[in-house]
Amino acid sequence: MKPELGSSPTNAWSLINRKQRSAPCRSGWSVAPTRLGTSRKQILMFYQVMFHTLFSTDLYLGEDVSSQREQPFHLEHASTFKGYEEIGGGLQQRTYEKPFISDYLQHCRVKAKSVIAAETARTLAQLPGFSWIKDFETRDELHVYSIRHLQHHAAQLSLRLKLDTGKGIGWVGSGWRGGK
Repeated sequence: MKPELGSSPTNAWSLINRKQRSAPCRSGWSVAPTRLGTSRKQILMFYQVMFHTLFSTDLYLGEDVSSQREQPFHLEHASTFKGYEEIGGGLQQRTYEKPFISDYLQHCRVKAKSVIAAETARTLAQLPGFSWIKDFETRDELHVYSIRHLQHHAAQLSLRLKLDTGKGIGWVGSGWRGGK
């Protein structure tokens, strides 16, 4: 779906943002291993990185920390999100399984599509609502940062898969098409 000629810059931005945000997930994360060639510990670490990446994506799509905690997905999985260690800045201790990560990925995809479609020039120009973010002056910049963060960890996970299984993840130029 290409933006129409003469469509607003916000509509074009929305489409590009959504497609590029989902590109790292399109092929690689759906083939995430249930077994890596080595140990259960490596599998758990793999899913910790995936959780961290999804958690950050989920967080930065929102307005602030409290809005994230109040989401139905978080309330339904309260025991998994217990303590929100990702926000505290310490080392990640919790471990995650593939079924939960798959559900969280789907939650983030739906949320990204909804949030990005609702952004306007006014909302994109607002300050991000996170006290630890001092360098970003707008939500627009926060969205770009979030995409860079997602791509950074997708590259790490792709390398881990290549080293452990011999199978890498091919280049994906754009995210999921349509409502899939």
